[in-house]
Amino acid sequence: KIKIQILWAESGGKSTEIIELVGSGAIELGATPASYYPSELPLNGVTTSLPMIFRDNAEAARVQDGLIADVPAMREEQKKNGVWSLYWNSLGPYRVLCKMPITALADLKGKRMRSYGAYVPHMWKALDAVGEVVLTNEVYESLDRGRLDCTYFSYQLIVDLKQYEVAKQLSTANFGALSTWPVWVNYDLWHKKWPESVKKLFTEVSAEAAARSVKAIAQAEEEALAFLQKNGVQVVEFKNQNELNARVPDMRAFWLEQMKARGLGAPAQQVFDYWVAKSPK
Repeated sequence: KIKIQILWAESGGKSTEIIELVGSGAIELGATPASYYPSELPLNGVTTSLPMIFRDNAEAARVQDGLIADVPAMREEQKKNGVWSLYWNSLGPYRVLCKMPITALADLKGKRMRSYGAYVPHMWKALDAVGEVVLTNEVYESLDRGRLDCTYFSYQLIVDLKQYEVAKQLSTANFGALSTWPVWVNYDLWHKKWPESVKKLFTEVSAEAAARSVKAIAQAEEEALAFLQKNGVQVVEFKNQNELNARVPDMRAFWLEQMKARGLGAPAQQVFDYWVAKSPK
């Protein structure tokens, strides 16, 4: 009895407009990353923004679900924007695909790496690399023309964006998985208008979709790696993962200090304390 019309490719609103559209009730549901809204959703966007935090997409999904369920500040921020998240997706660990082999930490020095956002540049700086902010749709050409030495994506995204055509050296260095975009629903619809039977159905289907997403992403990463190897990409073993992990500062602590400077210290501390407590030692 429930029919959902999907408006593809931003035909129902740009990705940076979805929260406002869902929150105002202009559309009932929307899918967009919280990190696209650093002013409106600084807490919800943290798991989609920080590198070197999650070992794999399963851990990213587990921590993200826990933050939403157990940290009141996360839901309070959603309510303030008139939205409610139904479930979140994740991505596999980010890697570097380069024009030259990256086998050790020293190989990163001076290399021009694809960068974005407020936090990834700090990671590259800590590793003596040079972060170059390049839009996703410009990375291919930047690699091809030599503006970049390395791209920075998951295996799956490297395949989807065809970047293996212009760079052939894939390092096994793990720069961390990410939580990505959730499906958002209008807050008032969810809490005041939809009957319990509809909410129950959406909750059940969302849980099924979230579990399927975790498995599908892990499988897609395996398939993408095999595809890359079949298409001439050389997998280069990285020798200094522990040293790399130690070199990069705790990005969660860096984020917390930024939130304190914005007057969001108390709610950000809730997020930080929970995250640290639930992370593997």
